[in-house]
Amino acid sequence: MSVPANPWIVRRLLAEAPTLRHDAKVGVGTMFAASYAALQAELAAITPPTVYRAVNGMKAASAYALAPLVADDDLAQPYENAGFGKLAATLHELNATDRGSAGDRETADAWARELGLGDWYEWRRIDRRLP
Repeated sequence: MSVPANPWIVRRLLAEAPTLRHDAKVGVGTMFAASYAALQAELAAITPPTVYRAVNGMKAASAYALAPLVADDDLAQPYENAGFGKLAATLHELNATDRGSAGDRETADAWARELGLGDWYEWRRIDRRLP
């Protein structure tokens, strides 16, 4: 749940198949329960600060976006308690509008700039067709 498109995928899934809401809530809750381990002080002590901030900031933003979709008001609370609330709000705002796949790329770039990761990657075009 560390990419901008994930909340939009869940939103679309639930719009088209609302009967999956309970299963989505269970799945999202299970996924985040495991991801909260990345907030541990021991992990923060051995992880480069940029990486620790980026990983948890992206997960926090996803938790804030997904919480209302799966009716889980506590989903983002561990990130808030760990001090990621402001960063999550900033990333969430950068992803507030679904602009399709081109928008996903723009949002990923905006998140990377906000997280200090803008020079950590480059986009490449793949000019081959899959079978």
